[in-house]
Amino acid sequence: MRGRVSSFKNYIRIRGLRNILGLICASLILASFFLPWWKIYVFGGDGSEGWVTAYPHGVYGWLPWVGRPYGDSPLFVVFTAVYVACIVLAFSGSVLKGRKGSALFLTACILILLVTQAFHYRLSRACEVQRIPIEGELSEYYFHLRTGFGQGYYLASIAPIFGIASVLFAYAVERLRRRLSKKT
Repeated sequence: MRGRVSSFKNYIRIRGLRNILGLICASLILASFFLPWWKIYVFGGDGSEGWVTAYPHGVYGWLPWVGRPYGDSPLFVVFTAVYVACIVLAFSGSVLKGRKGSALFLTACILILLVTQAFHYRLSRACEVQRIPIEGELSEYYFHLRTGFGQGYYLASIAPIFGIASVLFAYAVERLRRRLSKKT
């Protein structure tokens, strides 16, 4: 067992992976880009159905009664550009050594948290105007509506928090190593 652990440590040192938890968080952030962030399903009394799925890069789907609730907004272009930049920063920050890597990774995590909050704010305003719940069910006339956040939104909200914790953990481990090396 001891030989396996030391070979794993050597593999990490040779490959230059400094923050494995950060790399996992960056992978989760990347996955959240392709998963739906919000969904709406509409069922009509006449048997008709419609759905719309929102991602950070656009809105897809069809509601046969209305068409798409709103077209591609310039805000989605901003979300996409910031999100892709954050993904690049997160992967590079999780691999780089020292304060530069930590600063890049923390910047990416904070920006992603801001993107998720901006998405939530924009969505809540749009739902408020349309008088639909941001998450839940609504029955009116002969329509039944079901809305909710998707896996992508939850991943994008939670992964940066774990990423920040991984940077703090890596900092604590490095500080402990320095303290132990001074004693010997």
